[in-house]
Amino acid sequence: MPKKIIIPSSFQMIEDTINYVDGFIVGVKDLSVNLPFYVENIEEMVNYIKKNHKEIFVSLNKNIHNSDLEYLKEILIKLEQLGVTGVMYYDASVVSLKRELGLNIDLVWAQEHMTTNYLTANYWNSFGANYMFVSNEVTIDEIIEMSAKVGAKLMVQLFGYIPIFNSRRHLV
Repeated sequence: MPKKIIIPSSFQMIEDTINYVDGFIVGVKDLSVNLPFYVENIEEMVNYIKKNHKEIFVSLNKNIHNSDLEYLKEILIKLEQLGVTGVMYYDASVVSLKRELGLNIDLVWAQEHMTTNYLTANYWNSFGANYMFVSNEVTIDEIIEMSAKVGAKLMVQLFGYIPIFNSRRHLV
């Protein structure tokens, strides 16, 4: 059965919509990009959402640099302890750290415009990605085909802001 999972723009929006949706996608300050707001106290946010029996996905969707790795490890361990529904990832370091740390946390392959076919989805599924955040360029027929051939649950954005790319560089 389809679920309604939203990306809130504030904690107030979570409070206002908690009775109308099945879950939320939130970002973590310094590990997420292209989201309307970033959670600084992830523990408080996760506990509030879980207390209301909703799913919570945490998006760690930025290119991870060596200087980010220790913080990423801390956050992944904390997210598993908090029992989040899943961690959305862009950078393969999340997959490597999950394995290295022996974590049992569900991953969501969410590489924006790269998640377009069942073969690659099944590849990432073999590394622990139990969900796939389907690219918006994919047609409904392709989504139906993927749902029959992918070993992961599919997530599809139906409405809202769709980022094209993100760059750390300040472009002129």
